[in-house]
Amino acid sequence: MSRTRQPALIASLAIVLACQGCQSPPAAPTAPAGAMPRHPDNPRQAFDDLKNERFRAAIAGLEFGADGVVVTDPMPRRDRDGALALVTQGDEKLAANKRTGALTAYTLAVRTDPELPAAWLGLGRALVVKGKTSEALSASRRAARLDPELVTAQYDVAMTLARLGQLDEAITEMNRVVEIDAGHSGAHERLAIWYYYLDDTPASWRHVRAARDLGREPPGQFIANLQAKTPGRRPVAP
Repeated sequence: MSRTRQPALIASLAIVLACQGCQSPPAAPTAPAGAMPRHPDNPRQAFDDLKNERFRAAIAGLEFGADGVVVTDPMPRRDRDGALALVTQGDEKLAANKRTGALTAYTLAVRTDPELPAAWLGLGRALVVKGKTSEALSASRRAARLDPELVTAQYDVAMTLARLGQLDEAITEMNRVVEIDAGHSGAHERLAIWYYYLDDTPASWRHVRAARDLGREPPGQFIANLQAKTPGRRPVAP
């Protein structure tokens, strides 16, 4: 190559390299519509996204809203025996702390037989341990409506309302428990504690006595606090 052409070639290469540096980087691929966004630089957010995806998959076929829960995708044929088997499966998984598996089993039970109170009862309990308290209330209320005499469902409704901070409603529902089953010592203990928080010490002591008569001694620290609120009352031995 002649020396006279070298400067021109070098200049051309410099222009090409400069233009390449000016080019915009390739655009990031666009996620499909409705896809869950990913956060590679935020592991906590990615973990939460994964949990939410699993939760939605576990309750597929149900829709929770302000008016309660609706079975949007019931099984084609109602099967009481199949639903009961799924409830048993859910109970076993919940006892083993396999919470998502339990939620999936109870959801399938509800879809298999929406009129089975035990399926809704289990669903509510699985939702509580998943931290979905409002959804749990909807499920427990459905169980209580299907069987108004099902004490465990009524008790779960009251306890879930208390978790949501709705103490007045919780007391109303727990009083229904003792109306159905006056021998429910756990309900009397809860009412004693809740009335204490509302500064209704006579009602609190009344339920303390009821719980003790049934063989259940409320926590010692609670009794000490209740005694301190009623200094004129003589200590009551367990």
